[in-house]
Amino acid sequence: MKLLHFSDTHVQLPGWRERPLDELGPLRALATVELWKGRGKLFDDAEEKLRRIARIGGEADHAVCTGDLTQLGHAEEFARAREALGALANDASRFTTLAGNHDRYPWQGAPSRLFEEHFPEQQHTDLPSPLRVRIVGDAALIAIDTVGRLAWPVIARGRLCKSDLAALLAALHAPHLEGLCKIVIVHHAPLLRGGRADWPWHGLKGARALLRVAREGGADAILCGHIHERFVHEGPPLVVNAASSTELGKEGYFELTIRRGRIERLEERKL
Repeated sequence: MKLLHFSDTHVQLPGWRERPLDELGPLRALATVELWKGRGKLFDDAEEKLRRIARIGGEADHAVCTGDLTQLGHAEEFARAREALGALANDASRFTTLAGNHDRYPWQGAPSRLFEEHFPEQQHTDLPSPLRVRIVGDAALIAIDTVGRLAWPVIARGRLCKSDLAALLAALHAPHLEGLCKIVIVHHAPLLRGGRADWPWHGLKGARALLRVAREGGADAILCGHIHERFVHEGPPLVVNAASSTELGKEGYFELTIRRGRIERLEERKL
């Protein structure tokens, strides 16, 4: 089984530099400060790169995106990201994703539901669990929302609560998952390269507990993004950070080969 892992595609509004700030609203206008400082140039071609990733993902057995499909969490960005994903977005048996912090910026003065509106297929679960569990071939994918209902520009911290961890442990021990490769999917990385902790305002609250529960439950890997540095931290479990798959100069993704319920090979691929 071939599984493709990419992340943080940050599809952004075309012509965002020419758009009036009052069209974006005060929050997104604030978020464009990062774009004007240079981030925007790094993702000018993100949409086309996502199309290329989707074509490659279509040749794999399953593709996983660990969040931040969009740059500003704007409705038009979601629509463009879905269009770029093409047929992959329509088939939840071939594609799994979840919202990142950029996808959860408030929309029209309220918590955003744009991810759910544009990716309704992603609500399906194969187990009766508070978490979303997908069984695909020799793998079980367990998705945990580390963002919550709201996220803000600059303050990009994620969190896991005790109920999330209890649900994860229960899912990992579910009889339906016996013999499968158990893969946990989150947006926020539980650690940095080398095992260091992230900054409090940017990292994941509950990271140590996540690693402990994943290990106790026999998880083979944690797939994540958020940090724009691609790396693998040896486990158990493996922590696989796909970084930003579309960022200028860093384009790439991971390919996992799974056989008989185990990760046989893990390779970084350049886009």
